[in-house]
Amino acid sequence: MFRVIALVAAGLVACMSSASAWDGTDADSGASVEIDSGNLVREGNEIEVYDHEAGEYRTLEMGD
Repeated sequence: MFRVIALVAAGLVACMSSASAWDGTDADSGASVEIDSGNLVREGNEIEVYDHEAGEYRTLEMGD
């Protein structure tokens, strides 16, 4: 399934108290994605992201 790995973003999530969105990378395609607030970014969870390369929102499953 799709996996999103964003090492930098994961570090930011741990440090952020409130934000509207953050950027990450789709590990399968290498595309830049924007993850809106309200998405719990944890392994096994599905999140909605905006895929800048495709120009649309997609639902991805978080993996390690």
